[in-house]
Amino acid sequence: QAAETPVTPSVVSASPPEEKPAETPAPAVPEPAAAATPEPSPEELARRKQLADLAALLLNNRSACHLRLGHFEECVADTTRVLATAGFERNVKALDRRAQAYQALGKQDQALADYKAVVEAGESDPERRARARNAIPPLEAQVAARHEREKEELLGKLKDLGNTLLGKIGLSLDNFKMQKDPNTGSYSINFQK
Repeated sequence: QAAETPVTPSVVSASPPEEKPAETPAPAVPEPAAAATPEPSPEELARRKQLADLAALLLNNRSACHLRLGHFEECVADTTRVLATAGFERNVKALDRRAQAYQALGKQDQALADYKAVVEAGESDPERRARARNAIPPLEAQVAARHEREKEELLGKLKDLGNTLLGKIGLSLDNFKMQKDPNTGSYSINFQK
């Protein structure tokens, strides 16, 4: 017979975690004086300007490709970068392309602003000038109609809020009538039950 040996549970020693010595802050080391960077030479400045102009021209050309392919967000991004480049702030091609992209994206306010900038710049390209002049009146009408809808919606919400508050005391905004005085242009409010 096999002798049974008693099973003793193994004891795991739980020693307390080692404490790390408190870190002392490093003494403040004075930073060496920043090495004075020499001013760029006129040749270096001219080279940087040429590179910035080349980048703006390439972005402008790429924006034309994006516009043609229907990538309107990318077109807006590229033309915005072009217009942010010094010397290209009023670039008519970039403004025209961005206006077309904004119009395609349904951003009439921005498209209208860019088309107006194209007209103000006195564009010499007759096609671009005609496109801008023809686009402005319908965009103005769309923007005005949208603003009117938004105003009516806001007034409706305010009226609902007023009726909610006045309803607690048994009144409604329909009890109050505004009448405009044609002579002075001021309004008078009359209560009607």
